[in-house]
Amino acid sequence: MKKIFIALPLFAIVFTSCAQKEDLLTLQDKIIKLEKEIKQLKRTDMVIEQNVENLSERIDKLSEITANNSKQIELLKKKQMLQNSQK
Repeated sequence: MKKIFIALPLFAIVFTSCAQKEDLLTLQDKIIKLEKEIKQLKRTDMVIEQNVENLSERIDKLSEITANNSKQIELLKKKQMLQNSQK
């Protein structure tokens, strides 16, 4: 009878210890997966940042072109008005 009282707590300790090891392994696996996901997200973030930078540069160029086109249109309008007024 005394052996049962001694064996039962010992079994509980061993069982709990095994469960804790499995939990640790599961947590380690999850951590590894999360680290991989973080690395992938960082790479994706870098690509997105580069794309945003490229788009910003293109927008700046298009803004310049639009401004130049507007100036050209105004010059053409003035030229046409002068020609019409001389007729």
